[in-house]
Amino acid sequence: MKANKIYFERTKSLIGFHNVRVGIELQVEKGEKAPEVLKKAELFVAHALNESPTSQQMEAALNLVEHKKEIDELPF
Repeated sequence: MKANKIYFERTKSLIGFHNVRVGIELQVEKGEKAPEVLKKAELFVAHALNESPTSQQMEAALNLVEHKKEIDELPF
């Protein structure tokens, strides 16, 4: 199987029964792997939906990773 393009989309519910939908289609370039491209698409959509981790959450996550904690213990 060869992936040429990756499309990722999410819908987020907002207050007052409104929704916002964000999606992106990315081309898989030579040397890239589909899971890597999918992760980039997921990050783009999360950022567009204002769901990116705060700097405090990133610091806490880095601290957990440095101390070899489990992924389930991450603050987001």
